[in-house]
Amino acid sequence: MPKPSTQVGQKVLDKILNYTNTEMKEAIAQRKPLVTTAGPRSLIFRGAITGVDTSKEGLQFYEVVPVALVVAGTQMATGHRTMDTRLYFEGELIDAATNKPVIKVVRQGEGKDLNNESTPMAFENIKQVIDDMATDATMFDVNKK
Repeated sequence: MPKPSTQVGQKVLDKILNYTNTEMKEAIAQRKPLVTTAGPRSLIFRGAITGVDTSKEGLQFYEVVPVALVVAGTQMATGHRTMDTRLYFEGELIDAATNKPVIKVVRQGEGKDLNNESTPMAFENIKQVIDDMATDATMFDVNKK
């Protein structure tokens, strides 16, 4: 579980976790029935948010010209550079009978940018990443290559 920071607070992390749990359960329930106890031919889902972070946005192609490069460098040094937001998720389905993994998934998604490094991340910055992940879980086809 990610740790809170000055930019990503505990309340935001809790909201991200609760929303992810709700959305993933609903997405999986659209494909397969959910049960509270493992039985024959059942799978156990284990998922974890392994990271929520922010990092300075890289230079854009138009910032490579000398004057723009100086401005971009000054913005980065003074903390006024746009910040990227990311969510990292890992999940696996385990065969309940054998306790062996059937499939493992690692996912990184980029949320909405923050104005600068003093802007705190809000749940809304990362919500679309979770929505997209739940949609992908609904449409996932193991037979499609």
